[in-house]
Amino acid sequence: MPTAPNDRPPLRLRLTLSAGFAMLVPVSDWAAESATRFAPPIQSVAAGGTLSMLRVSAALVLVLGLVLGASWLLRRVRLFGGGPAPALGVVAQISLGARERAVVLRVGERQILLGVGPGNVRLLTELPAGATDLGEPPAAAPRAATPNFRQLLRRSMGL
Repeated sequence: MPTAPNDRPPLRLRLTLSAGFAMLVPVSDWAAESATRFAPPIQSVAAGGTLSMLRVSAALVLVLGLVLGASWLLRRVRLFGGGPAPALGVVAQISLGARERAVVLRVGERQILLGVGPGNVRLLTELPAGATDLGEPPAAAPRAATPNFRQLLRRSMGL
């Protein structure tokens, strides 16, 4: 049975298929060549595996020791920051709200009361010498004894 000329695929499809097959041949050749060129290296197991692990562990301990020693030395010498000067210090502070507090500072021989809030610090007053002798904190009001877990459990079970 003869085929009619119209049974053939269109020219565009024939060109696309032939170009695709032509591209597959060099890629497969390149893949075969690169597989032999880039073979994975042969790994050898070292006879002294324990020795190398010991060397790595010793190096790690040495580095950690150096870091801890350097941090201790920097805190001791105070190269960065210098810390607060002895003539300036916080004597007392109390929270007045979520983001506000009152702070008593000692500046030399003077003591000042500051109001500290988000974004600002205000001088409230200068206190007379010895005004912040805090002594004992005021005693808290006695609270009712809170029940323990066993008592709460019995109460909830109706026992």
